Parts: sequence; C-alpha cells; structure tokens
Amino acid sequence: MADIQELLKWINQIITLKRLALLAIGFVFLNSFLHNNFRPMELKDGIFPLEPKWSAKMSDKVYAFSTSENGIIFAQSPYSLNALNASNGKLLWKFLTEGETSSSSALKGIVYICDKTSLYALKEDDGTIIWERSLLIWNTGTIIDISEGVILLHDAGGLLSAYNTQNGDFLWDVSTQKGNRVNAFIDQNNNIVYNFSHHAVQALDALTGKVIWQISDNQFASGFYENGLIFRAYDTGVNAFDIQSKSTLWEEQIDTFDSFNAKYVSVDKNIIIATRATMFSIQKTNGMIKWLKSYKDDPPNRPTIIGNQLFIMKGFSRVIRVYDVNTGAEIGGLRVSPPVFAAVDREEMTTINGNLIFANGKIVYAYGK
Repeated sequence: MADIQELLKWINQIITLKRLALLAIGFVFLNSFLHNNFRPMELKDGIFPLEPKWSAKMSDKVYAFSTSENGIIFAQSPYSLNALNASNGKLLWKFLTEGETSSSSALKGIVYICDKTSLYALKEDDGTIIWERSLLIWNTGTIIDISEGVILLHDAGGLLSAYNTQNGDFLWDVSTQKGNRVNAFIDQNNNIVYNFSHHAVQALDALTGKVIWQISDNQFASGFYENGLIFRAYDTGVNAFDIQSKSTLWEEQIDTFDSFNAKYVSVDKNIIIATRATMFSIQKTNGMIKWLKSYKDDPPNRPTIIGNQLFIMKGFSRVIRVYDVNTGAEIGGLRVSPPVFAAVDREEMTTINGNLIFANGKIVYAYGK
C-alpha cells in the first residue's frame, strides 16, 4: 500500500511539473505574441503631439539606431544592419554580420558597424564593404564616438581603443577600470580624445593615445562633452569641467540616482540629464537648475529632441513620455509595447527629418507632425 501511495505521489509530481512547464511555454508564446502584434497606443493622460507616418517590418528585432545626414536610418538587429529610407521606411539594403552586433555609426557617406569579432566600414548607399578588420579579443566592444580619422570603441572590461577610419588599422588602447562603462569623446578641432572613465580626466592624442595631461579626482561619473566643457553627473551632484583651464567651472549638489547610467542631451543653453528616477535641465554656464522632475524608478532610453519637445522612452514600462524642454511640463505619452520584465541599455529611439523613429520588436515606426 505504501508503494502505491509513493507511486501516486510521484505521478502527481510529474503532472504538476508538466503543467508548470506548459504554463511557462504558454506564457513565453503569449508574451511574444503580444509584443510582436502590439500597436503603439496614446496614453489617456495628455496628448501625444506626433502621428504615425510609416512603419516597416524587419526580419529580426531592432534594438538600436544610427542615422545619416543623407536621410538614411540604420536599424541594428542582433546579426544584421538594415538601411532604411527615412522618408518612407523602404529597405535599401541589409548587411549580415558573423557575430552579434554591438553598435553602428555613420559619417560622410560611410557607416561603421561593430560586432563581437569585427569592425566594418560600409558604403551607406548600397552596403558594399570598404574594409573589414578583425578585433583583438580584448578590444571587442561598442562604438562610442567617431571623427574623420579615428573610431573610438569601449568594452565591458573597461578598455578604450582607437582604430583608423580610413583602413581600420588599430591605433592604440588604454585600460580604465574593469567592468566600468567608458566615457570618452573626440574633440575633432584639436584631434584630442577626452577620457573621464576612472576617477580622472585625461586628454589623449587621438592618433597615438599618448597622455597629454591628466587630472585625478574622486568622482565616479558619467559625462557629456561639448564645446570645451565636460558635464559630469555623479551620485550627489553635477559639475562642469573646463578643458582650457583644467578646472571645475561650477558644481551643483543634487541626488542624481544611478548617475553612471545617465543620459544627456544638449538643448541651446542647457543640458538635460535623465537618470533612473530623476530628470533635470541645468544651465551650461553656471549650473543653475531650470527644472527638475522625479518619477518612478525606470531606466531611460535615449532622450530625443524635436522642436521644443523632449521625448524619452522608459526601459521597463515601454512608454515614450513627452515633456516641454523649457519647463519640464509633461505633455503626453505613447505606449510602445506591453511592459517588460528586464530593461537593457538600448538606443532604440532617434530622430531624423523632424520625425521620431522607434522600434517595437521587429517593427520600426516613424511618427511626425
């Protein structure tokens, strides 16, 4: 009798496990169906100021964009780069990579794309390969800035590396701190790379990587470079570092919350900084806070400016919120997809020709006036 009871108990456990497995599979399929078939919906609170212009379906999900001054959108998928006509979303060409793509950037008729093993230069009008270079295993990473002579890459190991835009030749690399995001920008006028990734601000020769000068500090910050100033958000404040005088121009105390993953966008005389729980506009010259917004903890996507309106997509809720850039007043919102359980650092929203471009799964949307 005991043996029969044990057998029945075992059978019940098997049935329970099968049910849980079926429920899990069903949930995955339902979640995929909802996301792939969801259409953007305007939120009830406020008015979304843009309307649909076109949509285009890719063969795989899109998780990042770059754009060209020649009216081309480059939609990045896990193993491909899709070139779209910005006016109508028509697919111009598609380039397949051997490894998973990490980033792309366009400059003067050439689009550069990086995957886990290689860096490519393609003609932006037809996707023809100009050159391809295998990356050193420790240099695999993401394109963070580009000039006419240098491409900057960083990786998760804290390595900043430079390659020649003309032929892809390796130029130099600098180690910062393992596991930290690298913040570096190219001053194209002076051919200098400003690196502020590891409790210091460095000026490096863009072609050789040689340190021109370095100032150490105790701040672990993200940053944004513009016209000789580095704006840095850290845990308890924001400051502006003047490159010419090599000194802090101003400093403002404010709780930025998760500052190292902050997003920056320049608007006339102000810098707008968005973090997981706060967003604020601050004057470039004196650090005076123009407006500040607090919201539910939700990592922001790339802040995008169209006219006098700020569009920002939240990572978990998958809602594009719209704000007035001058006052911070919320105007409305657009739900892009059902909420997600995991938010990743993606750049799946941009602007071109006055239109807002964003993605949900495999579908690219353009919204405009």
